[in-house]
Amino acid sequence: MTNTQHTPGPWFVTPDGAAVYEKDGFGYRGETVCRLVGHPFTTANARLIAAAPDLLDALAEMLADADTLQEPYRNEAICERARAAIAKATGG
Repeated sequence: MTNTQHTPGPWFVTPDGAAVYEKDGFGYRGETVCRLVGHPFTTANARLIAAAPDLLDALAEMLADADTLQEPYRNEAICERARAAIAKATGG
């Protein structure tokens, strides 16, 4: 949904939580997205990173849907937070 310059998803976390890879067409290890080491939150960070492409797409879809609504059915403060998060993720 978004026009970004990141490694295409979906991404997955290695069993030890130390790396994130993209899935190739067969669900096997593709390109390395990142490696995480030596931090108490390594696995949690890896899971969040692996979910990032899906979260970004879902947020963009939700925002597009919300933009079709009128007040009071649309929460403009939440829409602004969504736009800011998308901009942060895409460099926009």
